[in-house]
Amino acid sequence: AIVRKLNLGTVKKIDIFKNKNSNNNLNKIFIHFYEWNNNTQSNNFRNKIISGYDIIIVYDKPWFCKMKASIYNF
Repeated sequence: AIVRKLNLGTVKKIDIFKNKNSNNNLNKIFIHFYEWNNNTQSNNFRNKIISGYDIIIVYDKPWFCKMKASIYNF
């Protein structure tokens, strides 16, 4: 729903890995895109994560996710 709301693109699949080595509820989530939308917001988002920046998205204050590119997809 977050990706849809941000109008980033079409999601192919989402993998969620529970963090077993942590006392908190942090998980790793991999979003696989079928395609990225061609709009200013999507292009800026994609260019920032490809350049190595982390993007923090607050989805239910104070809950957030930190998004960054996976080096394995390039």
